[in-house]
Amino acid sequence: MRTMPLAIHGRLGFSISAPKVVVLALVATLALCLFSLKVSAAEVWIAYSSKRQSQIGVWTAGSGKTFLIITATITVSGYSDFDTNPFYFTLQGDSTSYQHSIATYALPDHFKSEVVPDGSTRTGPLAFEIPQTAAVFALKYDRPFKSYNVRYSQRGRCLIATAAYQSELARQVEALRRVRDIHVMTTLAGSRFMQIFDRFYYSFSPQVAEIVSSNRLFVDTTRIVLDPLISILTLVSGETEIEVIASGIAISTMIGVTYFTIPFVGLDVLFRERRLRRKASRQTCRRIYSRDHRPRRPPRGSGSEP
Repeated sequence: MRTMPLAIHGRLGFSISAPKVVVLALVATLALCLFSLKVSAAEVWIAYSSKRQSQIGVWTAGSGKTFLIITATITVSGYSDFDTNPFYFTLQGDSTSYQHSIATYALPDHFKSEVVPDGSTRTGPLAFEIPQTAAVFALKYDRPFKSYNVRYSQRGRCLIATAAYQSELARQVEALRRVRDIHVMTTLAGSRFMQIFDRFYYSFSPQVAEIVSSNRLFVDTTRIVLDPLISILTLVSGETEIEVIASGIAISTMIGVTYFTIPFVGLDVLFRERRLRRKASRQTCRRIYSRDHRPRRPPRGSGSEP
């Protein structure tokens, strides 16, 4: 396959071929998978999403209140005694601490007092009865006489995609959530990957989402950038660890080809045209210079011949 040189400042340059881009994408994906599977310092990662509803089973929220159902995925690394007793969880919102509601026990697969083995993942819901006006909240875990290195991530909000498609219920946003919750978070490799990704993504996404939503041009541009990514991610499949890793490698390769190879080809065409124009200009200058400075022959009959 043809090498694509990229010019820098018109003189310095390096060359990258499409196969190299694919190989780099594969290497980066493998490194990320190995890193995500590596057991690092002891920690508990709690990623959670939420939804509101007025009734759970036979329980109805009081006047001016609603049930906030927290669905949490807990991944334990380095601890052998982490207990999911609902009494150890509280909801912090509007400077108030809320204990779990008895309606929790009407939820399917709700948390109960059980130990999550080291290296395992447990997913379950908790219900909290909160005022309808409560907008800011955070889940907290506090077990008496025990201390854990707990990290939290509030899932469920694809901030940049929501800003681009103007709704959390948009088809594209739902597709991203479906891939994450059904295929990625159900495996250990996927949940470890999401731990790393969430730390990175939520470090900048609120600011980016605010900028995107502030201008229609930014909204349209972000949609153009995200549409190929969403189409590729919907191809994710598999339920076992090996299937998810294999699918992740294939998807990463496709993303690398889409977002790196194609722009490199465009840059190559752009810089090639500039190089051709610069080369033609130099050749023209050489012709003009050689024409103006070539030695003149003396006219015949004007020499000093005897």
